[in-house]
Amino acid sequence: MNLFSFVKRFFMYFSCKNKLPKTIIVIFPGFGFSPKDYDDILPKKTAKIYIDIWTEDELNNIKKSSLENKQNYEEWMEQIVSRSKDILFLELKKYDHVLPKTIYFTHSIGSVIGERLKSYADIIISYGGVIEPSHIKTLNLLGTEDKIATMKYDIWPKNAKPILNANHFSCVSFESKNLTNKWIKEMKYSQTVEKNNYNDKRLLIKSEIETFINFNIIKKGC
Repeated sequence: MNLFSFVKRFFMYFSCKNKLPKTIIVIFPGFGFSPKDYDDILPKKTAKIYIDIWTEDELNNIKKSSLENKQNYEEWMEQIVSRSKDILFLELKKYDHVLPKTIYFTHSIGSVIGERLKSYADIIISYGGVIEPSHIKTLNLLGTEDKIATMKYDIWPKNAKPILNANHFSCVSFESKNLTNKWIKEMKYSQTVEKNNYNDKRLLIKSEIETFINFNIIKKGC
């Protein structure tokens, strides 16, 4: 290799290193959703890792499983968590040993997955799934009309911030929600009826998310 080629590669290497983001958002989607369904509520200029686990292959796997059985469900969940971890680690390898600040965004069952992998996060933001307090900065957003996430609570969870008149799916478009119906049917759970609210809450949710990120990362110099 001649000197010119060496110098060129040297500067290209450091140029790429300088372009690595300081912050990334890892998206753990709700059941049957694409991680890109949440782009409208997340900061557009922040790099993202999409944990895309709800594939057609997974839907076919669920059809053959008996997830109403507790042991079967737990074994299935462990497989989902393991696959999510593999995707996360594969993406994080791009950053070598200089990892950016890692923010999890989780929705619904994605909050269960994100909580089991929380040791790799600096900040966690959940919607429609309450993550228990830990040493990790966490923001739980919960719609006041969310009958799914709140069914196991007798009173309002003290570590959840209410989003007035929002339901379990207010963080995604109505079109995205309708596309997940085939997944919900395969789980064979009884359907939970929520208040139909056609006022789009995504701008409000986005504002809460951006405020939390700005305060905990930008202002604190993390």
